Amino acid sequence: MIEVLKPELRSVVECCNTVRAWVQLQVPEMQDGNNFGVEVQAEVLEDVRRVESESQAFMEAVSMYYLARAEIAGKFAKHTGIQDFVYALQELDVKEFYLLRIIVREVRNSCITMLDMLSKNMDKILTPRTNS
Repeated sequence: MIEVLKPELRSVVECCNTVRAWVQLQVPEMQDGNNFGVEVQAEVLEDVRRVESESQAFMEAVSMYYLARAEIAGKFAKHTGIQDFVYALQELDVKEFYLLRIIVREVRNSCITMLDMLSKNMDKILTPRTNS
């Protein structure tokens, strides 16, 4: 699962970075009044930043799994007669599997929410101020 998930997380981070840059380029210069569209853009930017930072944190969590597993495996190599290290490795693997499932769901939900926010507010993102 890790080998499948890591490239997907990198892709989400890259896409968020691209979307964030695009929305920032749509923000007009500061003016008094008629700023509702600019506020919508700010909300969209905040949501994209949140998804991006969550995905980066998930990638970091996946990397920490290997360190924890190596630590337990190293102790097991020194003390081969202690069966608890085998159980610890098994428990760590099960815990990581469930964590990966949660990460997949969270990323899916965040991406769907971000897509929904973008599609519902596309008019305000493209033209944040009306001509009136």
